[in-house]
Amino acid sequence: MVSKGAGIGYRRSKNPRNGASFDWGGFLYVVKFVFVFIAFFIAGQGIIREIPELFIAESPELIFNLALSKAPVYRKLPEGAILFSAPERVKRTKHDLIARAENFIYADISVMALSVYRNGKVATSVPINAIGKEGSFFETPNGQYKILSKEKNHFSTIGSVWMPWSMNFFGNYFIHGWPYYPGGKAVADSFSGGCIRLTTENAKEIFDLAEKGETVLVYDPNAPGMSDFTYFEKIKPGHPRVRVPDISAVSALAADTETGEILFAKNKTEIHPIASITKLMTGLVALETINRFKTLAMDSASLSAYGNSAGLKAGEKLTSEEFLYPLMLASSNDVAELYKRTVPGFIGVMNEKARAIGLQNTFYEDPSGMSPKNVSTAEDLFKLLTYIQNSKKPLFNLTALPSKTLVTSGKSRKHMWNNVNWPADDEQFVGGKAGLTDEALQTMAGIYRVHISEFGDREVAIIVLGSYDRVKDVRAIIGFLEKQFVYGSVIAKVKQSHVIEAGANVYEALKYFR
Repeated sequence: MVSKGAGIGYRRSKNPRNGASFDWGGFLYVVKFVFVFIAFFIAGQGIIREIPELFIAESPELIFNLALSKAPVYRKLPEGAILFSAPERVKRTKHDLIARAENFIYADISVMALSVYRNGKVATSVPINAIGKEGSFFETPNGQYKILSKEKNHFSTIGSVWMPWSMNFFGNYFIHGWPYYPGGKAVADSFSGGCIRLTTENAKEIFDLAEKGETVLVYDPNAPGMSDFTYFEKIKPGHPRVRVPDISAVSALAADTETGEILFAKNKTEIHPIASITKLMTGLVALETINRFKTLAMDSASLSAYGNSAGLKAGEKLTSEEFLYPLMLASSNDVAELYKRTVPGFIGVMNEKARAIGLQNTFYEDPSGMSPKNVSTAEDLFKLLTYIQNSKKPLFNLTALPSKTLVTSGKSRKHMWNNVNWPADDEQFVGGKAGLTDEALQTMAGIYRVHISEFGDREVAIIVLGSYDRVKDVRAIIGFLEKQFVYGSVIAKVKQSHVIEAGANVYEALKYFR
């Protein structure tokens, strides 16, 4: 605890009596002492003002038992305490490319416009006529990509249409002109299958300018956070802060999925094996590289993969989309292997997608997570979770189902796959993926409804890596958040206040109002 002020000491001087001389030595000593004390006192005030911003409780090892003084000091989150997923990364990359005077293509979904930059300046801009429907499997993928191929006319096996002046930038996604059926009839003016559709005339203009290998940025911002709302941390005058959760996980993170604000962190940038959390990326890449209506047959080579088979047998058939249920709910390694064998270079595409959405410390060696070389950080997994929730919501929603029953063709067998990721009776679970291997121990990357809002729940992503009991660790973190934080607009009308009182509790804002 830092205290302010100190007693000032004086040396008693003699009272001149009977001609006694004044004690000048003592007087000068007092003057020097006072001068030095004032200098230290002024410097101390600067240090006291800096301490609250220097020592921010961002992780358990940085928690300080600071008691509230008579004039509470407002603390904002340090730099890096807000996590941004793909949209913010795309904006930063755009500015970097402009600063370096590079060539690139920028598709801004928020204004439905596509621009070609040459030497950092806009060479041409054209309207975007259609994109993938928001919230569907075909939603246009946000992120950083590159032109992989160019075709004057590409036939789409997914839509069974011709796409003139096509430029493939990732998986099944293209920039192209207006599609038409083999008979020559143009498709309807509606949402595309996830591609960026231009008029045929504009597509040719872009096609002539685009170069193979050129960077393509797709920017589709999430809904903005509410500026009149913020997080407050509960504090009690004269008492130490609430103890951080006692968890077994070696790395953990809890962050608001809408605002990106970190509420709890422990070694969030440490790289660790992630086990079957890998399958979040496996499912994402399967959706973006395989026609989801295509029928796939389970084969003996895929069944030879070590681990869970979800009860599938060789010869059983489902669509690519239907195979997501045993992959995500039963955590089938065989389905992961089947996807890998279906798409040449599947693992390379997984790593390319990781880079595209800003996962800087993530690497995949296999599609199931059995390899200890499948690694990531809690911070990267937050970005992956929020990316899937925002850009491939049907895939994310699938992870929350308690079970799914399907009948395969080929063998005509009925399967029911239960969700092994989280206890089915927990209504706070929104979705996510769990993992377990000897090297990774227990892992979890999920989103939960946490009761920390004045008007309802907040969705908070919670990631734990290297845990001996993932359920216990996650619930300990949720309990800590619900006891320690509140999210609301309690000081919206008094924005100059840093601390507000609410009954017996005191809440301190975690960030400045914007």
